[in-house]
Amino acid sequence: MQGVPDGYRACAGIVLFSRIGQIFLAHRRGMYVEHGWQMPQGGIDQGEEPLDAAYRELTEETAVTRDRVTLLGAIDRWLVYDFDAHAIKRGKIAAKYRGQAQRWFAFRLDGPDSLINIETKDPEFDRWIWTDLNTAVERIVPFKADVYREVAAEFMKFSTPDQH
Repeated sequence: MQGVPDGYRACAGIVLFSRIGQIFLAHRRGMYVEHGWQMPQGGIDQGEEPLDAAYRELTEETAVTRDRVTLLGAIDRWLVYDFDAHAIKRGKIAAKYRGQAQRWFAFRLDGPDSLINIETKDPEFDRWIWTDLNTAVERIVPFKADVYREVAAEFMKFSTPDQH
């Protein structure tokens, strides 16, 4: 994919905002560590546009469909992180790539929390919360922290209800 550095997997990342400006944060299944939280994200398929991948990943991971969200913004550059040694040992994707290059999108959920269902066909998460962007940065695995700080800085403007 154009602009993705060699050795990195192209991905879409999603910040899902509530109507009151909190964000969806989910805990990865099987991660028994404090920093096992993340926002929805996933690989961009061959020939797929990053925004379309974001909508697809959002539905795959939360059951929220594109007609139930409003696009608030996007980061128009690739944000890159390297996997740490633990991720490489335990993951098949991390074994193939040095890290991930991500395009991030901010959406607002247009409807009740009951639209969110993490018990999907192939569930990735075991629980989720609404929280603020700064808390998300504190709760994710350290090797993703710099990317999450950039995402928080770019999308903080959507964290207040009047900005929706």
